[in-house]
Amino acid sequence: MKFLFIMFRLVGLVWLTIKCVDCHCNHLKETFLFTYAGHVFFLKSQMIAYLESCPAMNGLLQSVEFNLRQPFFITGCKSLGLISKHISTPLWNIIENQEVSISDMNYRYVRLINYIAECVENLDDLIRGNLLLYDDVPVRRDKIYEKLIEPSEIDCHVIVILSVILPALIQLIQRQYGSHLPGGSKEHINEHETS
Repeated sequence: MKFLFIMFRLVGLVWLTIKCVDCHCNHLKETFLFTYAGHVFFLKSQMIAYLESCPAMNGLLQSVEFNLRQPFFITGCKSLGLISKHISTPLWNIIENQEVSISDMNYRYVRLINYIAECVENLDDLIRGNLLLYDDVPVRRDKIYEKLIEPSEIDCHVIVILSVILPALIQLIQRQYGSHLPGGSKEHINEHETS
C-alpha cells in the first residue's frame, strides 16, 4: 500500500516536471523525468486499480487517475522510459565508472551521437530493444525494461514522440559536449592533461 502511494507521488512528480519548463536544475529534472516515466508506465495498471478502490479521492489523486488514463500521457511515459533504459542510464554508468577517463569520453560522446542517429533511422528496433549504445555496458533487463519493449497499441505514437525527441537530443549533446567532439578543442586531449 505504501509502495503504491509512493508511485502516485512519482506520477505527480512526472506531471510537475513536465510543467516546470523554467526549472533552474534542468539536468536533474531530466534524469528524474526519464527514469520515473518508465516506472509510471510499468505500474500504470496497478495504480489505476488502487485508485479505483479508494472510497474518496482528493483533487490530487483524481488528477493522477485522470493522467494515468490518458493515452498521450502513457505514450510519453513509455517514450521517456525507453530513453532512460537505452541512453541516459548507460551513459550515466560510463560517467560513474572510475576507470573511464575524460579523454575516453570523447569516443563515448561520438558513439552516443551516432547511436541516437541510428535509433532515429530504426525506431522499431529501438522500441524492441534491438539496439545497444555501448558494448561494454549492458542494459539492465528488469521487469520495467521488459514492459517497455513489449509491443503495445501505443507504439505508433511512441515512434512519433521519439522521432521528435531524439533529434533534439542529438542537438543538445552537440551543443553541450561540442568541445569533446571531432573539431572541438578537447578532441585530442590526452591522459596527462586530465590527471
